[in-house]
Amino acid sequence: PHIEDGTAFRLQASTLPFMVMIANVFLGGFNLLPAFPMDGGRVLRALLAIRMNRERATAAALKIATVFAVIFGVYGLFNNPFMVFIALFIFLGARGEYESVRTEFFISGYTAKDALMTRYTVLKADAPLSEAVSLLLSGQETRFLVEKDGAVCMILTKTDIIRGLDERGKESPIASSASSLTFSAPSNMLMQELLDNMRKEDVSLVPITEDGEIIGVVDLDNISEFQLIRMAQKR
Repeated sequence: PHIEDGTAFRLQASTLPFMVMIANVFLGGFNLLPAFPMDGGRVLRALLAIRMNRERATAAALKIATVFAVIFGVYGLFNNPFMVFIALFIFLGARGEYESVRTEFFISGYTAKDALMTRYTVLKADAPLSEAVSLLLSGQETRFLVEKDGAVCMILTKTDIIRGLDERGKESPIASSASSLTFSAPSNMLMQELLDNMRKEDVSLVPITEDGEIIGVVDLDNISEFQLIRMAQKR
């Protein structure tokens, strides 16, 4: 039978709340799946943490999330490509959550001094970039503190050195390639807090001070190595 345009519009409008309700029910159910990063995965982790530590509980929740990701991925390959993106979302979200918890667990309670590197090089701001190149090639250091007017105020990384060579040449002063020192940290700062600050400020090397004097440095690589050692000791 013929339906006038106005009637058709009213029918479509009347189904809109129903479709919105269905979408909300679907999203709510999806969010309750026992897989990270959905809320259901966090509830599962909380339940598992009653019987084991937070790191192991998160590892177990990651395995379950991986199973869901594989199921959605395989289904998506043969039926709905959009499910492949959901599978990737679950897998990457769960992996990221686990890496964050694992790092926090193994460095919890330790301070910047526990990961301190006491062998480090301080370069002069007015020295030629070729000096940094020699140190980079002859040793394992890839990040250097830079001193100007008697104070450490800059950082020079491997990326800075390469860019400086390309843009200014090896005889240019180190200061022209180095970046400003964003912050230093006291030796008793918790390692997790230090790591959070380094990520926030986007720096890879931080001088560590005690009584106003620099006693060493900490970089992201050393924190990672410290974490691996703690993991081996736990096992």
